[in-house]
Amino acid sequence: PAELGRISIKIVVDGDEVQAIVRAETPEALAALEQHMPELQASLSDRGFSDAELDLALGFESESEEHLSGAHAVEPSPDQIHRLFANAEGVDFYA
Repeated sequence: PAELGRISIKIVVDGDEVQAIVRAETPEALAALEQHMPELQASLSDRGFSDAELDLALGFESESEEHLSGAHAVEPSPDQIHRLFANAEGVDFYA
């Protein structure tokens, strides 16, 4: 819901490894994301990303390229994006 504030999701795909860096604008949004963490992990696992790393935190200012655990950011292919978000509801692909 809009009243929870914005969230930012950065997905880094490096070969078969996937890292999702999720930032929430408000503590309430972060709590909601944390509450649904098992569902997020299961959704990624169902799409073939069972070892995906989910990094949840509050605030947008801590986003940086150094936080990517040494991985170099690459543009995911349309196929990889489709695998990640197939059947996703309410996903806004525009940034």
